[in-house]
Amino acid sequence: MFRIILALTLGISFSAGAQDKFTLQLNWFQLADHSPIYMALKKGYYKEENIDLTIVRGSGSADSAKKVDLKQADLGISDAPTVITAISKGADLRMVAVVFDKAANNVFFKKSANIQGPKDLIGKKIAVPPADSHRVLWPAFAAINKLDQNGVTLVNVKPEGKQAIVAGGEVDASFDLYTSFAIWEKVLGKGNVGHLLWADYGLPIYGHTYFVNTEIEKRTPS
Repeated sequence: MFRIILALTLGISFSAGAQDKFTLQLNWFQLADHSPIYMALKKGYYKEENIDLTIVRGSGSADSAKKVDLKQADLGISDAPTVITAISKGADLRMVAVVFDKAANNVFFKKSANIQGPKDLIGKKIAVPPADSHRVLWPAFAAINKLDQNGVTLVNVKPEGKQAIVAGGEVDASFDLYTSFAIWEKVLGKGNVGHLLWADYGLPIYGHTYFVNTEIEKRTPS
């Protein structure tokens, strides 16, 4: 298992025996932060390491945690707090690597929305997919910034629909990872994208992690 994690995340070479069939559960659909994985797949690096890799798109960090807990995938990507929350509720998971030591949790909006800080989110409609890690973290972010967590209206949206619903004025903002900035700029226009990075407002936590079901870890420890 550890050999596979290192090959996936760092591109380290190992001598391997029989080919390992391995399923990676993404947290979302393919985004910029997943590009090293796809580049290595295209160049055949996993095949060289005898890893038969299947990549499955996700619907949010909470969904990723659930699928790995149910053993529908061998390895998952999710925000650390989402995995910790799942473990606290009985999920049989273990984090084995940290991708970002500073979480990219964030809120995007048009600059014309005149949102200058967390307090300006109160009274706003904010788009967020049902299984998004921001839903898990929002109560903590609100508490740290002395906000009423029920003071915003969270609007369900598909992961790929966040930019359009903000651009169309149906909501005031959307929770999304800062790594998606280029997508937001493409939709809203260069110079028109405002954002609040949660790590700058009292929530400097670990971001994406790789995690496994502990049963799989015990079965393939090396």
